Amino acid sequence: PLLIDGRIIVPPKTFKVTSPATGNLVGVAPDATPDMIEASVTAAHRAAPLWAKLRHAERASVLMSCADTLRSNLEALATLQTNESGRPISETRIEVLVAAATFENA
Repeated sequence: PLLIDGRIIVPPKTFKVTSPATGNLVGVAPDATPDMIEASVTAAHRAAPLWAKLRHAERASVLMSCADTLRSNLEALATLQTNESGRPISETRIEVLVAAATFENA
C-alpha cells in the first residue's frame, strides 16, 4: 500500500525486489500508476504552504522525530538496504545515519 494525500492506496500491481548479491527475494513493493504519482505530487504541492506556515520549532520537532525514528531502526533499515542493494552493511549503516543527520540539519 501507498500513503497518498493522507489515504491508504493499494496499487493494482506490485513488483518483486531481489538482492543483486544473492538473487533472493527481499520483498514485494507497490507499483504506483502514473495517476498515483501525479496525485502524490499534487498533494505535496498542496501541503507545502501549510508546512511553510508552521513555526520553526514545530518543523524542527517533526524533522527531529524523523531522525530519531531512523536511528532507532538503524539495524533493520541497514539490513533491508543491504539486502536490496547488495552493498556491505557497514555502508548502509552510514547511509541511514547520514539520512538521520540530514533531517536534523534541514
